Amino acid sequence: MLKYQFGQKIGEGTFAQVYIGACNDEQVAIKVLQKESLKTDRDKFRVNKEIELLNKVNHPNIVKMKEIVEDEESIYLITEYVSGGELFDYIVEQQRLSNGEARHVIKQLVNAIEYLHGLGIIHRDLKPENILMRDNGDICLIDFGLSMEVTRGQLLVTPCGSPCYAAPEMLEGKNYDGTKTDIWSCGVILYAMLCGYLPFDEENTQDLYDKIKLCQYTIPNSLHKDAKDLISRILTYEDQRINIEQIKVHPFFLDDNEEENINELSIEQIEQPIQDQEDLEDQIQQASFIQSQHQEEETIEYIQPILEVQNRPRGHTLKRESIMNELEVNINTIQPKNKFELPLQSKEKKNLKTIEEAFQIIQESSRQKDRKVTEEQQQSQISLAYKPAMKINTNKPYTKIKYVQTIRYRY
Repeated sequence: MLKYQFGQKIGEGTFAQVYIGACNDEQVAIKVLQKESLKTDRDKFRVNKEIELLNKVNHPNIVKMKEIVEDEESIYLITEYVSGGELFDYIVEQQRLSNGEARHVIKQLVNAIEYLHGLGIIHRDLKPENILMRDNGDICLIDFGLSMEVTRGQLLVTPCGSPCYAAPEMLEGKNYDGTKTDIWSCGVILYAMLCGYLPFDEENTQDLYDKIKLCQYTIPNSLHKDAKDLISRILTYEDQRINIEQIKVHPFFLDDNEEENINELSIEQIEQPIQDQEDLEDQIQQASFIQSQHQEEETIEYIQPILEVQNRPRGHTLKRESIMNELEVNINTIQPKNKFELPLQSKEKKNLKTIEEAFQIIQESSRQKDRKVTEEQQQSQISLAYKPAMKINTNKPYTKIKYVQTIRYRY
C-alpha cells in the first residue's frame, strides 16, 4: 500500500485544495476534495467527469493522472507535480512575454487543445491560472472540472468558465460550439502574455459582458503586426473566428529556427574552393549584419515602447479569475414583461423593478445559507498533516467513489 506524505499547500479551487505530496522519493500533486463539500448532483457530476477525462488523456502538455485514492471523508487525485508554477504568475513577474516565449506557449497550448478536441473533449476553462510551467519552459494544462465530452457537431448550452475568458456567443445565451469557445480563450491568453493585461476587464460585470459580446477591445501598437493579426482573427465573432488548422499556419506561428539556419553550410558549399568559401562567408556576414539591423529596428518598433503597455487602459490588469459554474448571463438579455415578485415573510409582496435586483436577493440568501456551518461539521473536518494512511482503489477507481452517482446532465 502506497503512503503519501503531505507537504505545503500550493493551490485552492472551488471544491478542492492542492498540496505537494511525496511517495517513495517522488514528488506528486495531491488534489483533495472533501465529500461533504459536494452538495449538489452537479458538483458530484463535475468530480466524476474530471476523473474520467484525466484517465483518458495522454499528452505531454496535459497533466498526468497517477492514482485515485479515497477514504470516508475525501477523494484524492494524485497527479504529476509540475514545479514551474502558474503561467499567470510568470506573466505578472515578467510584466509581459516576448514574442518567442508567447509563441512557444501558445503553440503547445493549441496542440493540447487540438488533441482534446480530437477526443471530443472541450476544456471550457482555459486561462493562465490553469496552465503550469515546467522547468524547461514547456506548459502543462490542468483543471478539467468544467470540461465536457461532445460528439462531432454537438452544441453546448451551459455558459460556464471564467468571465474574462468567455466567448461572446456563450454570453449571449446561445447554443455554442465548444471548440470555438476554447479557441477564443486561447486568444485572450495570447493577448495577456504579449500585453501583460486582459483585453476585457471591467469592474461592472454587465459592462464586461457587453464589451465581450461586441468584441470591443484595443490592441497596443507595440505588438508585432503578425501578433496583432492573429489576435484580431481569434478575438472576433464566432462565424469569423479562425480554427486551429488556420492558427497553425499563421505567420506568427512560423518557426524561429529559420534564422539559425542562415549560418549553416550545405555539403556543396563545404566542397567549394577556398576562395568561393571566403566569398560565401562575406555574404553570410553581410546577411547577418542586415538581419541584425532588421532585428534592431523591429525591437525599436515593437518592444521598446514599454510606456504604452504601462499606460494600459484604465482599470485593465491581469487578475486572477474565479470560475462560475454557470455564468449568470441570462439576466443581462431578458427584458421582463411584468414586475418580478418575491413572497416575503410578512406574507406581503414587494414589487422589484428588475430581475437583477431579485437575483441579488436570492444570491445573498444563498451565501448566508452556505455560511451556516455547525460546530459538529467544523470538528469533523480533517487535518491533512496528521492524516493516517489512505486506502488506494485500483481497477477503474473513479467508479468506486462513494456517495457520487452518475446523473443525467444538461450539456
